[in-house]
Amino acid sequence: MSKETAYYSIQWSYLEITDAWLRFKVIKDSSKKLEDCVKEGFAQATRLPLSKVEEIFANTFFPIEETPLSMLVDFVSKSDVVIANPYHFSVAINRYGQNENMLFRLTAKGTDEYALYMQQVARANRIPVVKNIPFARAAYMEIEIGNNLPENYLDGITAIYKQIQKL
Repeated sequence: MSKETAYYSIQWSYLEITDAWLRFKVIKDSSKKLEDCVKEGFAQATRLPLSKVEEIFANTFFPIEETPLSMLVDFVSKSDVVIANPYHFSVAINRYGQNENMLFRLTAKGTDEYALYMQQVARANRIPVVKNIPFARAAYMEIEIGNNLPENYLDGITAIYKQIQKL
């Protein structure tokens, strides 16, 4: 190993340790919810009083790109199935309603590390993980968390549920 390589590897290790410590410190010290931080930031940016911002946010739903890690375990454990593009995308689906009125809702979604973590949580809770690359990718891109699956997804999801029942 050359001196230059050793020097850079020591610097990289130092950065990794510092990053891990800062993440731990931020998580430990943050007693505020993400929602409260967003509200405070919005109030500062718009120069509105916090009470007015609370009023604005009360009836507004802001879609989340990925499920926050703290809520991921809860959402995935309440799902019926996790559909995965094994390493890149995962979506958790929950069904509800009666026979003719059966609806399917996307309860969680994630990419890369989140996707793998969702699959681990599903397996730990004995929830089936189905590999369906086109469905997982399309659902991740087109459906927001908490929304029902559109009609064009129903054929695909019923096929996935039939596949689960065979297992």
